[in-house]
Amino acid sequence: MKDKSRLAEAVENALIKSKGLLIVENNGKDKFYSGNMTCPKCDISFEELQPRMFSFNSPFGACEGCHGLGIKMIFDEDLIIPDKELSIIDGAIKIYGKIDMSWRGQQLQAVGKKFGFDIYTPIKKFNEKQIQTLFYGSTEAIKGKWDTGANMNFE
Repeated sequence: MKDKSRLAEAVENALIKSKGLLIVENNGKDKFYSGNMTCPKCDISFEELQPRMFSFNSPFGACEGCHGLGIKMIFDEDLIIPDKELSIIDGAIKIYGKIDMSWRGQQLQAVGKKFGFDIYTPIKKFNEKQIQTLFYGSTEAIKGKWDTGANMNFE
């Protein structure tokens, strides 16, 4: 290309006169360009890029799926409860193992009472809402009682 400055001037003038759109024909094919952070074919636009969009310390611009981490934090339900034949008390929730009626057992029993399941029932008999409550919790208040075995009760 002989005269790059002349080409740059022509592109600038075209963008000004066309309100930011430019079509370049090359070998019989049109290629669209935009100076407005928009795509005239797809009708989508993007806001002006800012440094904070790329800062790990700022949630601005972070994807909602990964919150800017680049990976999604998910878990495999089958690894948490590998044997659905077991009840909660018998160790269905792998990380807990067998449950006794200490604090954790009493808490799970209170959750079960609220959502209609028993910790002595095999997980395979739980309905979908009960399973989801075990995995993801609930926003509902749950009343429970913790018996310490030392003549002390907490609610």
